[in-house]
Amino acid sequence: MKYTKALFIALQTLFFLINTGSVPGAEGLRSVAAVRIQTPPFIDGRLDDECWSNANVATNFTDYRLERLAVEQTLVRIVYDDENIYFGFECIEPDPNKIVGTERKYDQSLREEDRIEVRLDTFHDHRCAYVFAVNTLGTRYDARMGLSDEYDDTWGCDWTAACTVGKDRWFAEIAIPINNLLYEQKDRVTWGVNFRRSERGLQESSYWSYPTSQARYAREYGHLTNLDLGRVKIRRNPAFETYISGTLDMKDNDNELSTGLDAALRLSPELTSAFTINPDYGQVEADPDTIELRDTERFLRERRTFFREGSELFHTPLIIYYSRRFMDIDMGAKITGQGKRWALGLIDVQGEIEREDSLFDGNYHVGRLIYNVGEKSHIGGIWTTSFREDGSNITGGLDTRLFLDNTTSITTQFVGMEDSEGIITDDDEDDNGYGLFSALKGGTQPLWWQVDYRDISRGFQPDLGY
Repeated sequence: MKYTKALFIALQTLFFLINTGSVPGAEGLRSVAAVRIQTPPFIDGRLDDECWSNANVATNFTDYRLERLAVEQTLVRIVYDDENIYFGFECIEPDPNKIVGTERKYDQSLREEDRIEVRLDTFHDHRCAYVFAVNTLGTRYDARMGLSDEYDDTWGCDWTAACTVGKDRWFAEIAIPINNLLYEQKDRVTWGVNFRRSERGLQESSYWSYPTSQARYAREYGHLTNLDLGRVKIRRNPAFETYISGTLDMKDNDNELSTGLDAALRLSPELTSAFTINPDYGQVEADPDTIELRDTERFLRERRTFFREGSELFHTPLIIYYSRRFMDIDMGAKITGQGKRWALGLIDVQGEIEREDSLFDGNYHVGRLIYNVGEKSHIGGIWTTSFREDGSNITGGLDTRLFLDNTTSITTQFVGMEDSEGIITDDDEDDNGYGLFSALKGGTQPLWWQVDYRDISRGFQPDLGY
């Protein structure tokens, strides 16, 4: 009975979403046109190249806490060529001694630093975005923002930045390779864009496009126009990493030799792929040592290359795919991508997963499909399958996010599970279970609110879930 009721609620929400149509976007979004150049700037943080003098300027940043023009203003210039898109920042700062800049390690939090940010919605779908940030020392940070509005800073790509500090202002130059992003290969493309500056001296945080207090999200970005990307050549960017390791035991004559491969290939402007055979993750940054008083498993960030690209697509309220389950991998393949109205992710792994300090060998598959509805809402499906010697576990369901207005949304997810031979419960019997999540959230600065409802059946234990 509970299963039927939960399914009815999920389908009712889905029906409502499909028939809602477009949700009106925010009014008054700002716009700036990028300028195509022939000679690229030298990235040294000085903005003295000729191309910057011909660029359009984005300025009049708004302090998002006080909702007024920022005291210390910022000017941004945008140019591009067939390889990169370039951003030049000029940040007014009458007293450079107030600048806070200490972090020098890539991809560490710059929250307490003077910094600038570039946020790019390359499909202009008002949902997902790339985030690039740099402090006054030139230290870089990058991340992806997915449908859940959360940062995924395990994502990263190669890009260049440099900064200089002058008498009454500081400068930043950024070059981002277009082929490191997912994008539409068309003429006259418009991207969503927003710029942010954090000024620690006045405790001022300002945005260029600020129609509402939701400016940090892609649905409120301004427009970056005049991008002619039809002539940009697709770079397949093939990448290969191999390793060979061995041990030699002269006494017991116990010798071992192992080898492995990691590969990545760009399939199209919208799709990327990755492959791995017997990977060695010994060089991956270790998880931080922490002491946590809790009765549940600690949630660990994903740091392994194979799982990072497109990982934000798999984020759902009920976590039925937790990549840190995978331990010893024999081989794996993955395709992820995004278009104007869709996104997908497919993963297949042969290897071992860990559950409750035990390892289980098998074949595991994860799938994710997303279709955008209206201007901001979406319908999604996610599923996982586990095929082990002792049985199988299949989990799948639907999720939706519906925007009622610019700030209020309803999120619903329903998933069902079938566990053959009781591989999770160890009772040698087939088990079924379900999970239902629904949330209504909204608000504006400085007050945000959220109401959640969860209904998890006793037998709901996805093999790859958290």
